[in-house]
Amino acid sequence: MVNGRSEGEKHSHYMGDYPAFFAAGQLSQTRDLKKLYSTEAQKSIQAPLIRDGNSYLEFAYPPFVALAFEPIAKFFSPFWGKVLLMLQLTGLLLLISNRFAKENCIGPDIIFSAAICFFPTFSSIAGAQNSVISLAILIGIVSSLSKENPKSDFLAGLLLGVWLFKPQFALVALALLVIRGVSRHFISGFLSFAFAIYCVTALYFSPDWPVIWLQSAIDFSSREAVVNYNQHISIFALARTIGFEGAPSYLIWISVGLLASFQFYKLRSDKKLGVSSAKDLYLLGPAIIALSPHCLYYEATLLLPALGMILLSRNKQGSAIFACVIWILSALACLFKEDLFIQPLALAAILTLVNSKPVDKLREQSQPTHL
Repeated sequence: MVNGRSEGEKHSHYMGDYPAFFAAGQLSQTRDLKKLYSTEAQKSIQAPLIRDGNSYLEFAYPPFVALAFEPIAKFFSPFWGKVLLMLQLTGLLLLISNRFAKENCIGPDIIFSAAICFFPTFSSIAGAQNSVISLAILIGIVSSLSKENPKSDFLAGLLLGVWLFKPQFALVALALLVIRGVSRHFISGFLSFAFAIYCVTALYFSPDWPVIWLQSAIDFSSREAVVNYNQHISIFALARTIGFEGAPSYLIWISVGLLASFQFYKLRSDKKLGVSSAKDLYLLGPAIIALSPHCLYYEATLLLPALGMILLSRNKQGSAIFACVIWILSALACLFKEDLFIQPLALAAILTLVNSKPVDKLREQSQPTHL
């Protein structure tokens, strides 16, 4: 049996993980978690969607994600379901491009064009992946925190709770935000959504769903790391690619984690001194990519806000060159992902994290000095 995203996508009639999501939407209607994460059940439903009967795309998301796909699986054919998802994701990208453009006084058409031409974003939409949703959550969290009032902080916490559909992203973001400093209203929002989603999922499935899902996710992760080794862009993947396994890979991860923690602790100090703003939190994008235990190439979409702030905050040729290098790395990573020894987007996340400075300081540097 051939399983995993790489082989399944190669033989699929659809780009991306869409067959896995569609199958999960059908299986969730059984309200049986064992069937939802069953290899045979997933293969049987995906068989018409994948040319090779021995291949399939494994679903390993929390069960509430499968609940979200129920309407599509129930009321739409696989083809029209994917068309609907692609249209929704494109519309969402338009909305967040307009929001980012308004906050930074630049044309939304420029922002949208730059975003859609970024290969990870294009690949994500074409494959009906959820990276644009992650991007919307990131921008929503930063935008809410920038207002600095209890209601907006609570909303930001709720948005972080929504990100629990990718818990490896949400928990990294939570840790770094706590280091930077957040209010109790933010924590309340996050815990409120987390509790609500647990209760809803327990109502539809069973109260022990986190245990069943976690076991499935751990099993999936060990298999998927072998199948998709050349598509991962996290520090763990980079360490494994260059020959570091076990303890050395954890030491590399800890080193990058300390770098990110230092960056966010510095933002805490800069905030107290009034030389930092909430927009500096776009550093969450590259930090999540680097530190997440599971992150594929199309999720480099999260680099976009940090790259945008670098370009908008510096009036220097070097910033444009840096952004162009990242764009080229992203193209190589997506077009030749099967042939590359090292995923360049793993390096791109670290380079963006290191190259970023507080927004207000960047603007100060970009202004001419008069003697």
